[in-house]
Amino acid sequence: MPKSQRDCIKGWQKLMPDYQIMRWNESNFDYNKYKASKYAYEVKKYALVSDVCRYNVLAEYGGIYLDTDVEVFQRFDRFLDCNFFSGIELYYEFDAEHISEKYLNEDGTPKEKGIDVPHMEILTSSMACYKGNEMICKIRDYYNTVEVDADKALHYRDWVNNDRLVARHLTEYGFKYKNETQHLENGFVVYGTGLFGHEFCDDHHYEVSYHHNATTGDSEKWSRSRKMMFFFDKLGLLQVYNRLRKLKGKND
Repeated sequence: MPKSQRDCIKGWQKLMPDYQIMRWNESNFDYNKYKASKYAYEVKKYALVSDVCRYNVLAEYGGIYLDTDVEVFQRFDRFLDCNFFSGIELYYEFDAEHISEKYLNEDGTPKEKGIDVPHMEILTSSMACYKGNEMICKIRDYYNTVEVDADKALHYRDWVNNDRLVARHLTEYGFKYKNETQHLENGFVVYGTGLFGHEFCDDHHYEVSYHHNATTGDSEKWSRSRKMMFFFDKLGLLQVYNRLRKLKGKND
């Protein structure tokens, strides 16, 4: 695990020492138990493995799920009085590509039931629920029983997008594709942008947490520069590497 992600976890521990923090990996999650995670692990699509893991864990234990590259700035106490919470994951393409006109009615509901709406999704890198949450259990059951082979696991983004999948399920509880805080049925809450940030968000304000999107899921598509950053991060030398890049840029 890169130093930047280890530092994120240390930040959680410092900010919330009274919270129990559990790290999920091969030692406590049997990825061979489910076809999707088994094949994904074999073809090194670890983001799909984490999708299967996170919904099994949330359904069984409840609690707050965080990707290891989520930096937290405020305690989560004020968000814990609901059955489920997360934030809207909004991308600049939502407006640039006129997604509302193509996919949505004026009230923010999809024009067609059950469709995936791109670029306004749910921030599944930071979400929480109570044990046995009905929606999370449905998504868990989907991942645990979906028919998949190695080729499908290798190209999993072509047939399932974790963030859009949750958004689609949330429409059953009243979620609308609008960038605003929404209190839904069954005690579900989805917060608008400004609280939970992420690297590709068009709204650069965030109060509670920030997802650095340092995923290794599609590392084969990384640029040479990003691969170098990840390498030096694992050595704990990312800051040194970034300083050298700046110096090189000035010399150029």
